Amino acid sequence: MGRGFRDRAAFLLALTIFGTGSVAKAQPDYGLDFVTIGDPGNRNTNNGEAPLLPFGPLGRHVGAVDYEYRLMRNEVTMGQYTEFVNAYIPHYSGNPQDLAVDSLIVWNGSSFDLAPEHENYAVRGTAFPFAAAMCNWLHNGKAAEAWAFEDGAYDMSLFTFDPDTGQPNDTHVHRPGAKYWIPSIDEWIKGMHWDPAKDGVGGYWQYPDSGDELMTPEETDAYPQPGDFLEQIYGPVGLFPDSQSPWGLLGGAGGAGEWTETVWLDPLFSDGGRRFYRPSERDDTDPTAALLGRTPIPGYTWEPFHGFRLASPVPAPSVLIVTLVGVVPQFQRRRECSRDTKAGCRVSSS
Repeated sequence: MGRGFRDRAAFLLALTIFGTGSVAKAQPDYGLDFVTIGDPGNRNTNNGEAPLLPFGPLGRHVGAVDYEYRLMRNEVTMGQYTEFVNAYIPHYSGNPQDLAVDSLIVWNGSSFDLAPEHENYAVRGTAFPFAAAMCNWLHNGKAAEAWAFEDGAYDMSLFTFDPDTGQPNDTHVHRPGAKYWIPSIDEWIKGMHWDPAKDGVGGYWQYPDSGDELMTPEETDAYPQPGDFLEQIYGPVGLFPDSQSPWGLLGGAGGAGEWTETVWLDPLFSDGGRRFYRPSERDDTDPTAALLGRTPIPGYTWEPFHGFRLASPVPAPSVLIVTLVGVVPQFQRRRECSRDTKAGCRVSSS
């Protein structure tokens, strides 16, 4: 058996081994448009920058994230959320109206209806636990079983309260290894405001359109737009493609208010604390409202203007690609060696 044949056989064997059992399969995105947020290890906001959460004696500095991750370019749409609630309703024991209080998603007694023209509108009127259940469902491959909604990214059994203290039992954060989750306040702020190239050293823009000037009605959906009442109150995602964050995210100053999974526990609040969210500037005339607000966490009740966008890990490089980078040059060097048997074996270093 010749050397060339053996080399080819070894090469094909490597393809077989690494191509079948060792390649990390990329998780499906289910049509969700994710944007990678890089520059791990960026700093927090400082006292001269926005957004600075104006709570506590000195406020809270936010935005530092020491890993790469992905955020949806736009908020979750009503069409995407309607697909989820229709999958969830056979396994939900509560009032169906709790799942989608938004007036555009209508319970008909057996399922939820949504007019086709509203499918691309940002979902509003959601409760945080249902956003978490959607993460579980996606994490578990959209399986049509009760367990697919109960755990995976979040342990739904912990979304309860201690009857003695009134404190929530959940840990407020997703499980390690979650494939989808609600972004933390730091992940959201970094994606919307941090620019690694600002001033040559990196910094935070005051507004989520990569600018420090007050956004105008032509740059944000913070103000009523032409059209009927529903379009003025809701409106489609991606309405202002030129008003994007340094990473290309849209809707950071309008659409729906957005849940984050970050909770600020403060003894000054008898109910235990507040969950941070980004308010909807569609319901506010000043886009500086993107400095975030807080909503009580007890009860995990829906909020009339709250929607959300999802975060996701950056897919790992394929083992196959990494392996072949090493295999192919070796294969080429061996072929060069086999061609030069009279002069001796010369192995190229390149």
